[in-house]
Amino acid sequence: MKIGSLHLLQDRLPTKANLTTRGCLSSAVYHCVSGCGEVESAQHLFLSCSIFGALWPTVSSWIGSSLVTSQTLPVY
Repeated sequence: MKIGSLHLLQDRLPTKANLTTRGCLSSAVYHCVSGCGEVESAQHLFLSCSIFGALWPTVSSWIGSSLVTSQTLPVY
């Protein structure tokens, strides 16, 4: 979990935006898999996506962890 968190904070997760930047994906396919039309970045997936962003409060409550939001992210 700590490694995943570190990758998230360093923007090193293999999102479509990062894979496009590294030349692994075409820029034509870097949109969010949810179909919302936004670029699939870590910030989008975990904080602002209307589909996946809505899941994190539930996951947070299941694992008994505090929820990181766009307002609390600078604290970390």
